Amino acid sequence: MLLFVLALAATLASACSGQQTAEEIARANGATVKITLDLAGGKSSEQEYRYLYIRPGSPIALPWEENGGKGIINPPNLEGFRLDGFYHGEKDEEGNITYGEKWVRSERFSEDTTLYAKWVRRFVYRVYGENGEALKDFPVSEGDKLDTSERNAVKVEGYTFIAYYKDKDCTEPWDENFVHPGYPDGVTADTAKEEDYVVAVYAKYAEGDYKKIYKPSDFTVAANYWLIGENGVLDFEGKNFPVLRQFTGKLAGNGVVIKNAVLTRENVSDSEIGLFGKLVGAEISDVTFENCTLNVKFTRRPQGITVVKAGFLAGSAEQTALKNVTFTGCSLNIEVTKPENGDPVVPYEVEETENSLWVNRSEDQTNGNTLTNVTGNIALSVL
Repeated sequence: MLLFVLALAATLASACSGQQTAEEIARANGATVKITLDLAGGKSSEQEYRYLYIRPGSPIALPWEENGGKGIINPPNLEGFRLDGFYHGEKDEEGNITYGEKWVRSERFSEDTTLYAKWVRRFVYRVYGENGEALKDFPVSEGDKLDTSERNAVKVEGYTFIAYYKDKDCTEPWDENFVHPGYPDGVTADTAKEEDYVVAVYAKYAEGDYKKIYKPSDFTVAANYWLIGENGVLDFEGKNFPVLRQFTGKLAGNGVVIKNAVLTRENVSDSEIGLFGKLVGAEISDVTFENCTLNVKFTRRPQGITVVKAGFLAGSAEQTALKNVTFTGCSLNIEVTKPENGDPVVPYEVEETENSLWVNRSEDQTNGNTLTNVTGNIALSVL
């Protein structure tokens, strides 16, 4: 298709110089159908009209959309509005447009035609940070939802985006089914103030880099974890908790319940065994472990003394902080067997260390917020 774009200023300049105009050149090349794009209040490079010349029976292409969006002219713009498309229609002497059918790309033209731009108010979802700062506007149409996908999250350097909320205190999660209501009753485009087309959305962030955990399989690598779950629960359904031989990060539980997780360690050679193995400089907070089981099985060596520190949460800890960590119906099972060759086994015993808080010792394993910094072996020791 042969397409010519005529800028009005260029046409006038060519006419004054006595040279052929863009229209004359186009028509000489068989592009005898003139398409006028009336921008209806918008402008493209300060122009209110754009002109296209095509051969009869050809479709048109918007010049700013060619070449992968790098068109030969700037796209039209109207402050506070977005372009809905171009329409057939009529324009009266006072400039009022009556819109008809919308132009579609497959349409072909055999006679001069004017198409009118139709503009739709850019309603806005405005995202605020936790300090009340406006971070970003998402322009939408009336009836549109906010895109809450992870790829669309507003990034803040040094922080992890957690979720959107309805309120500035971030206590009411954003309703993903909410649609922009448009103007309030009695308000029109002519009378609207900014607050009449802006819907506030509040974003919550966590300082640092966190991996958000929505389902048990998200525990893939040792990292800082931010638990979300499904309705506040991470149900392992009897499947294995991932083997982490040492955990040095943060686990922000946010009140989530980890339930029905199982970890079985056989023929162990580690000196510290638990869901998190050994805790070093870790922080674990606001999480409940419910009906979870740790099974430890190993064979005694025939000579010497073997020390295996096994605790439900970890075998030992160094400079680890805990807060609101609760155990309900959890169990730690230790099984020690003789070596296959039948050699004598050095006697062993199982004893609780002084701070054995992470073992199923009573009905309700709650630390009562009294333990804020833990150092040492806080587990069962098998000697």
